[in-house]
Amino acid sequence: MEIKKIQLFRLWFSLSAKELTNFGAYLGLKAFNRKVALKEIYDRLSAIKAMELEKMDREKLFKVMFPNRNFDDQYLRNTCFKLQQLLQKFLVIEKIDLRHFSEQKTLLEIFRERELDDLFQQQLRKMKTGQARQTLRDYTFYQQQFTLLDTEDAYTVSQLRSQPTHFQEADKALEYHFILRKLRQACNLLGHQNLHSVEYDFGLLHPLLQYMESKKLDQEPILDLYYNCYFSLAEPGEDAYFFKFRDLLSTQGNLLSITETSELYLRLLNQYIRRINQGQNEYLEEVFDLYRSGIAQGYLMEGQYLSRFIYRNAVFAGLKLACYEEVFEFIHQYKNKLDKDYRDSTFYFCLTRYHYAKGDLDTAVGLLEQYNYKDLISNLAAKTLLAQIYFERGELSVLEYFLISFTAFVKRKKGLGYHRASFLNFISILKKMTRLADYDKDKRLKLTEKVISTNPLTERNWLLDKLK
Repeated sequence: MEIKKIQLFRLWFSLSAKELTNFGAYLGLKAFNRKVALKEIYDRLSAIKAMELEKMDREKLFKVMFPNRNFDDQYLRNTCFKLQQLLQKFLVIEKIDLRHFSEQKTLLEIFRERELDDLFQQQLRKMKTGQARQTLRDYTFYQQQFTLLDTEDAYTVSQLRSQPTHFQEADKALEYHFILRKLRQACNLLGHQNLHSVEYDFGLLHPLLQYMESKKLDQEPILDLYYNCYFSLAEPGEDAYFFKFRDLLSTQGNLLSITETSELYLRLLNQYIRRINQGQNEYLEEVFDLYRSGIAQGYLMEGQYLSRFIYRNAVFAGLKLACYEEVFEFIHQYKNKLDKDYRDSTFYFCLTRYHYAKGDLDTAVGLLEQYNYKDLISNLAAKTLLAQIYFERGELSVLEYFLISFTAFVKRKKGLGYHRASFLNFISILKKMTRLADYDKDKRLKLTEKVISTNPLTERNWLLDKLK
């Protein structure tokens, strides 16, 4: 079994250098870890570079962890499990921070239960001050706002026997919290519904939208952002919602958590891509800029890593704009941000596309032939690109044999879903194009119509361009 499949090391390799050091410090505390041997094992493991550790088999790993024992797989499993439990405990402790609202709220409840009124009042003032300084205005903010006001009113009633003073303000915070959560969920449902053959019941959504309009709540920037996001998905043909959503995300996105802003960035990009796929190439420049700014600001990152799909889409958008210098710089700048399992295949494929777009077909072919793409979709995309190059070079006999092997490859691969039909349709049409005479305008027109009507189909625009 590879070391990366051991759960302890799946966690271990996700740690930053600082987290790894902190974990070692925790293991040295008796209150956290009473087994000295585990700290010694940690010291031996942490002294080895991650890349070297990843390459070890179980016996080599055992030798590092227990230099004076004979190999015992069960003993290795038990020790890894114990260390994993401590590592998970450490990560939970690291996540908990007394500056976080939930921990502060718990402290507030403890003071109230123990009738420590002065400490309760002091803690309440501290939390209200922190809340007032809060820059975010997402649904969590309004939930916390309601909780604070409701807690203060409950305390006032119990201690002073007087009427609550924050009913209206608390109700407004609760209402905003609900509206934001409902709109966000509606966007999730609608986004999924648009991609898959499912129908969802949106419950209270439509009365809620009517209520927002009657109360003019869509004039509140964050509520308006989600309001327009929803309608840009519900009514994709209405440009007003799309542009309002885009502009509000640009000006108000910093008021949301990075998780929410990331979601909205992806929703905006998906809508741009849909428009581009419909032939509206005037949006390409905005998309390329949005990818780069979203990545630079961390909105399109997945923790420390960049999705290979985001990376690849950004490159393709830049190449369509012929922004070759910017694309070349981007390809190299973010290579090491890609997940290790897909890093090389994604990097080399994008580099190949770069050289292909510049017309350097020899370099592109060289890269395609020297690198083995383990990722199936990248492998299929690479084969598609190689077929395109053979066609453009006029190497039709080579292409004919290549398409036979390409067809067999696609047919024997399982789990491709709609990709199977997409690539087989491409192969079928390209075969017809190789037999098409330049002077036969009728057949060329019929084949063009077939390209337009065939779904799914990869590289549709390239095929149409070659049929002109």
